[in-house]
Amino acid sequence: MDDEVQGGWRIDDATRQALRLDRVRKALDKSDWPGAVLEVEELLDETPDHPEALFLLAEALLELGDAEGARDAYQQHLSAAGPDGDKAMRAGALAGLAVARFECVELQAAVEAARASLAIAPDLGETHFYLGLALERIPGKKSEAVQSFIAAHRLDPEAYPLPVQFSEAQWNAMVAEATSALPDAVRTFWKGVPVLLVDLPDLAELRAIDPPLTPTVSGLYDGVPPEEGDPSTEKPESVRLFTGNLARLGARETIVAEIGNTLLHEAFNWLGVTDDEVAEEA
Repeated sequence: MDDEVQGGWRIDDATRQALRLDRVRKALDKSDWPGAVLEVEELLDETPDHPEALFLLAEALLELGDAEGARDAYQQHLSAAGPDGDKAMRAGALAGLAVARFECVELQAAVEAARASLAIAPDLGETHFYLGLALERIPGKKSEAVQSFIAAHRLDPEAYPLPVQFSEAQWNAMVAEATSALPDAVRTFWKGVPVLLVDLPDLAELRAIDPPLTPTVSGLYDGVPPEEGDPSTEKPESVRLFTGNLARLGARETIVAEIGNTLLHEAFNWLGVTDDEVAEEA
């Protein structure tokens, strides 16, 4: 964006940077994540090690779902700011880094970032929550994970409800309810396909995808769609629903809705239907 003023005068570097940062913040306030990225990248083209610009870039990338890009930007921010930088921003950057590393399935690194953030700002509920998510997937850390989830719940009970325990019969009832609400074609697609109730996804499977799948994924189909012909002529071997992730949604009706969404999107994924194509049909 052209930062020159009328009459050919140019704004000094400090003022130009301040104006660009202000535009980035306004874009973030409006949830215009792509706009924020474009604005902040202009600033970083001129000043690659600008700490606040790197922080805001990381925040926008994380919102866009680019966990790897956010991870790198947070790390660059922390390096540029140094250990003596603004404490609140450092705590926020470490918290964001914990989320990004978790989404990249880098669990031990996520734990380290979360603990470093909480050492500065112990009342960050989201950071306690993501610390728990990472810990519960590391062997031998279940009890520590529970304590982190309790801490997050105490700080924000609505955002971080404690999981409800359901019996296998109750899970099957929720699956049946979710399936009954699917469109007829999708319900027919899943007819005869076993639904497996599994606690959490396999981490190696998540890492095998580029970029990695989030560890909080609700479900995945098993099998390989046919490379040629009509994919609807073959069906998945099974579909796994990850009850450990689903249970963290709290209310039963929310879980039923998410099961339905998972079955819908996994069917679309198998059939090669994109989210954009679904939106066009809606």
